[in-house]
Amino acid sequence: MIQSKHKTGSPGYIARSVINGDDGNNELTGSILDDVLNGGAGNDILSGRGGNDWIVGGAGSDRLTGGAGNDVFVFLRSDNAAAKAVDYITDFSADDLLITDAKLFDSNRDDIITFGGNRVLDLTGGGQVSITNDAGRSVQSLEYDGIWHDAATGTDYFVYSLVGSAVGVSTLETL
Repeated sequence: MIQSKHKTGSPGYIARSVINGDDGNNELTGSILDDVLNGGAGNDILSGRGGNDWIVGGAGSDRLTGGAGNDVFVFLRSDNAAAKAVDYITDFSADDLLITDAKLFDSNRDDIITFGGNRVLDLTGGGQVSITNDAGRSVQSLEYDGIWHDAATGTDYFVYSLVGSAVGVSTLETL
């Protein structure tokens, strides 16, 4: 693991980078390739740049930017236990997915998850996320796309996308 607080992925001519933060406030930057960014604890800034990136903010209030490509923003119950943490996704597009290990509350069971009046999504188990699209406008609802099973970890994830987008569970199989 690289020891600096600012970490950058590969310059684009080697395989997928896995960039891990620590318990401090990290700034992690991916490459033009597919990257995995794990912020760890602390208030982190994670930028995927190009490629199909997996972005895990971890505990703390994090600023998450996917950049170009099909990006996956991962939220885990264990990371969201501190209910005061608010994460910010800055560029959620029709090509991106949000996945959680706990299903989000759907008050009318129509598979459309509507954000509160404060335009913030309450995560199951604590924590919140504010999502803006790549034009800087608030996203106010997501569509539940189903369950994806990660065979490597044995974990089931609940998959969400922008309402009406073409991405979903099957997209994860190609990333």
